[in-house]
Amino acid sequence: MTIKQLAWKTLRKNGIIPEKLVYRKIRGKITASGRLEIERLQQDLGMRNWNLLLQQMEINYPKDHLIRIMGFGNELSRYAITPFCDSNEFTEKVISLGARTNLIVSLFDQHIDLGNSSHSLLSEDKLQKMIKDKSHNFNRWQFPNFRTKWILPLLVESYLNDLKNISPDKHHKILKTVLSLILIMYRAEINTLSKNLHTGKTLNRKAALPFVVMGLPAWFNQVAFNSADYLFHFRWLYKLGVFFGTIDDIIDLEEDINKNQPNQFSKLIEQNQLSELNQTRIIQKLISDARWIADHWEKKAEQHTRPSEGEPEVFGTCIVSWFGGEKNYMD
Repeated sequence: MTIKQLAWKTLRKNGIIPEKLVYRKIRGKITASGRLEIERLQQDLGMRNWNLLLQQMEINYPKDHLIRIMGFGNELSRYAITPFCDSNEFTEKVISLGARTNLIVSLFDQHIDLGNSSHSLLSEDKLQKMIKDKSHNFNRWQFPNFRTKWILPLLVESYLNDLKNISPDKHHKILKTVLSLILIMYRAEINTLSKNLHTGKTLNRKAALPFVVMGLPAWFNQVAFNSADYLFHFRWLYKLGVFFGTIDDIIDLEEDINKNQPNQFSKLIEQNQLSELNQTRIIQKLISDARWIADHWEKKAEQHTRPSEGEPEVFGTCIVSWFGGEKNYMD
């Protein structure tokens, strides 16, 4: 039994994986959310840049892929925010920005995997200038008039503009934190491309920070700011991201080794130490982390208005999709 098979079997045995009908229900919700996000994206981009985005993905059925990326970004953001922060119209804006975050990170990873230079896509200097820009003058209605080789920098600039515009002056420190984390996230993405630089800490940052950036802006609109709750939410978001990074590395272990891609478990393979005992320890840690994430979500949810039915299962549904979807229920 491979470590991937062991992970699936153990996650399901421990109740982390939802039943098939629940998975189908939540997966349908994710698709519906993705379609709504895609409609907004098409309006922002205009037809020329929309077609450019589809072309630059260089895969079959790119629109379906975008619906999936933005649907998961939307529902994961909702899952990551709902129990910790007040739910209102502002929260929906943050959730939509979370979908954009997932899109930007996914596109960047995909372009790098296709052999494109990170500097040609978006240099660190360019990103720093975008982050420091205080003009907030990016006009989304002029978006279709821009001419560019890569669509990614325009998506980043639009995202940063929206992020700054929803941030009130009284929470400028939270905005500063989120903007700093975006830069750290970018550097972690770049550093994983070098064998000399992709340490365990770097891999964790690459996996975790997109989730932190998706969820933390919800604190812009909290009526009563509690620093302890804020810091706990930060920790919870980070742990959620590390968890999915571990899932990703378990699933892609063989492929990553063959393609010489960074993976937290590759050294165990190289040193012939991925024994049955070590695999069991890795999976036990995975189960422990999954329970911690889900249990604290439930505790926080009880303190707020109860989320809509099925939302707690978003976590497990995303795990199933990471493993490849419904086909895994065939055992």
